[in-house]
Amino acid sequence: MRYRILTIAFLSLIVFGCKSKDEEKGKVADHPKIIVEQEKPPQKTIALGDGLEAKLQALILEYAKEYPIKKISDNEKAVHQSYYVSFFTVNGESMLAICRQSFVFELFPDFAFSNENMPNKKPTPKGILKGSDLPVIIFDTDENIGSPFYDVAHLNSEIPNKYYAEEEVSHDNSIPPIFTYKIDDSEFQLAGRSKSQRID
Repeated sequence: MRYRILTIAFLSLIVFGCKSKDEEKGKVADHPKIIVEQEKPPQKTIALGDGLEAKLQALILEYAKEYPIKKISDNEKAVHQSYYVSFFTVNGESMLAICRQSFVFELFPDFAFSNENMPNKKPTPKGILKGSDLPVIIFDTDENIGSPFYDVAHLNSEIPNKYYAEEEVSHDNSIPPIFTYKIDDSEFQLAGRSKSQRID
């Protein structure tokens, strides 16, 4: 009888011991997993310096996001792309055009405009923005109609040679759409987008 009681007690310990371990395992399994998210490296903010009015800055950055500067060649002599920001008039209306250029022209590329939207006078380069992460070249009329939107003191009138095309120096021959805006009471209203073009 005594042996029988000891056997029952021993079996009970084994059964309850196993049950306790199973319950502990269940509790551990029920604990939610802790996921540690790795911080993403901060994206670099593109700055255009202090020489532009805020609305114009926003338009340039929006265009540059859609049509970023492309690296054409590892050759150090390869021509660098740049952005043209040009003020001009069409039939008495003040206009703005923004585009990415494969290389610097002497004048703004009026071939991108239809006859009815042709600038009355070809704008000329005033200079390239100082302290800008992007190469932005400002064009304006002789009357400087765009002067409320940029500060000439923040322009370098000498544009670096790397933006000019020379013979036998590689450059991209594509020009993405040129965005044109009407300027009305210091506001920019999108007037049109030209077709992409290729130049030789």
